[in-house]
Amino acid sequence: MSIFQGAGHVLWSSAACGVIMGQNCCSSEAAFQLLALASSHRNAKARVVAETILNTLPRGTPAAHFAD
Repeated sequence: MSIFQGAGHVLWSSAACGVIMGQNCCSSEAAFQLLALASSHRNAKARVVAETILNTLPRGTPAAHFAD
């Protein structure tokens, strides 16, 4: 796995935590705990659960923007 692939997983998880925070009005720590709990209940990696959350947003998956 390259460093960029690893960073991509972190970005997916961070974005999904942001969605969870917005939907549940909770802290980032609580959002991560909810993501981990969903991962455990589904017997799926947190990255997969995060991707599922982002892929089901009404406007689709948000685009990542990086400054040069």
